[in-house]
Amino acid sequence: MRIFKYLKKYWFFAILAPLFMVGEVFMDLLQPKLMAKIVDIGLENQDLEFIIKVGAMMLASVFVGGIFGILSGVFTNLAAFKYSNDMRKDLFSRVINLSFEQTHQFTTGSLVTRLTNDITQIQNFVNTLLRMCMRSPGMLI
Repeated sequence: MRIFKYLKKYWFFAILAPLFMVGEVFMDLLQPKLMAKIVDIGLENQDLEFIIKVGAMMLASVFVGGIFGILSGVFTNLAAFKYSNDMRKDLFSRVINLSFEQTHQFTTGSLVTRLTNDITQIQNFVNTLLRMCMRSPGMLI
């Protein structure tokens, strides 16, 4: 698709974002397993040392998951912002090269909307695509 030609330059960000999202999902899914260990082993055997150790693992997984989530958001936003910036520049150069007849046909307000709102909507779409394309299937699996 032509719409993704702008994303090719930022493939590194577009790959890192979902990878960090997978890490965040993994850390989220690790929490119930660790809690089950506390209940099944720690409480059953009344082993306070085990409960504290697994609780510390839970806190560490929350911290690591948070770091993964932040990095996923950073790389997603970088890719989406740079993508939309390139698209906006291309569109602006095309608008500048329009003849007077063409600009009167489209109206100035319509052209400004295309340069701002429409590209912002596409930027939000790319942002959502990069974040949710891994999170939703990861949580489902």
